Amino acid sequence: MSLAISQLSCFSSINRRLVKFHNRPLQLCSTFPLKVIAMNNDGLSTDGSSLESRTTLSYATDSSKSLNGTSSNSYSAPEEDVTRNEINEPVQENSSSQPKKAAKIHDFCLGIPFGGLVFTGGLIGFIFSRNPATLSTGVLFGGALLALSAISMKVWRQGKTSFPFILGQAVLAAVLLWKNSRTFSLTGKLFPTGIFAAISAAMFCFYSYVILSGDDESKFTYLLGTTEGPENWGTLKPEWKLCETGIFQSPVNFRNKTVKITNRIQHLKPNYKSAPAMIINRGHDIKLQWEGDAGCINIDGTEFKLQQCHWHTPSEHKVDGKCFAMEAHMVHRSADGRIAVVAIPFKIGAPNPFLDGLIHNVKMVDDNGLKLGMVSPQQLGVNDEPFYRYIGSLTVPPCTEGIVWTVLYQARTVSLEQMMALRNVVHDGFEANARPVQGLHKRPVYLAM
Repeated sequence: MSLAISQLSCFSSINRRLVKFHNRPLQLCSTFPLKVIAMNNDGLSTDGSSLESRTTLSYATDSSKSLNGTSSNSYSAPEEDVTRNEINEPVQENSSSQPKKAAKIHDFCLGIPFGGLVFTGGLIGFIFSRNPATLSTGVLFGGALLALSAISMKVWRQGKTSFPFILGQAVLAAVLLWKNSRTFSLTGKLFPTGIFAAISAAMFCFYSYVILSGDDESKFTYLLGTTEGPENWGTLKPEWKLCETGIFQSPVNFRNKTVKITNRIQHLKPNYKSAPAMIINRGHDIKLQWEGDAGCINIDGTEFKLQQCHWHTPSEHKVDGKCFAMEAHMVHRSADGRIAVVAIPFKIGAPNPFLDGLIHNVKMVDDNGLKLGMVSPQQLGVNDEPFYRYIGSLTVPPCTEGIVWTVLYQARTVSLEQMMALRNVVHDGFEANARPVQGLHKRPVYLAM
């Protein structure tokens, strides 16, 4: 019965996985229990009990004082100087973190019915022919295909590679093709040997396609406790080692009692403009890529041009240990290759006007992308407003450090339907695509007023 349910679920995923969440609970923050769906007035996930009151920040607070009354350093902190050399390295944010194109149909989607067909064919053939060879071929090959398909489905759900099991199915399909083709050439019977030879050939081609396309949705996942999960990103590739060893990693948790309030950081005054854009399903997230000059932000005299925007659910950054429903990352790049990211937190509420115009396209797009025409980043609503500032990293492999993070203090709203639309279209296992928070390691975090 469980195999049948998984089979129906699998074929549903081929049809855009419209009912993908029929047995998956919605968790706005992976570190909270299922009951954490309620939001407080600040848009933060709450546990419904003994809610810690958030520190109210006064815009008139002296810029030299932190929230706990200790003195604050200027923005040019020693920790920032340490990363200057790292910032100068060009970061291939789009290419390194983009998932490898994968087969849209998993091997077990057709492997289970193929194994069942071979198994029942052997039984039926033995009933009519009384040939023990027919029975043994059907039972052994059919049973092996069913077992390999079931194991492949199990390890795929765990976020592990199913390549050995796909390869095993391909070998069995090749042997069946050889046996049925040989029998057909000797007997000339179209049924059943000719038909089984054709089916075996088709399945061998399918398995070859899955192997060549890549058996995994991506080289990394967000599933904790798995081989490709966040805690193991640094071991997957040598160039991803920083994910494990880096001390300037993102995202982080902002503690309002210890952040350093300052007015010495240049105000965020974005200079965005409309430009041609396209939307892409990268598997692990949805990306809006501007193809022309979409404007820029200025940080300490350096101009960072807007490149793209993507979304994470739930939010990656936290405030006092609590996360928002969603977070948008607007990625900017300077002329010398440095990266600055503006992060926008979202709480569940009124529909977001900018996403209103994207949702229809989000539901249709794949990894080939879809051109949208002119799109104005100004509609994302980034203004001259308070924000958190710190030096961190990319939140996906290779976790390159030296990224200037600007996380807006004020959350925007997004409807539950809009958020679910962004979750529903990514690949299985990436619906919750937020990296766990990383240690600050004495990095200063500023709240610019």
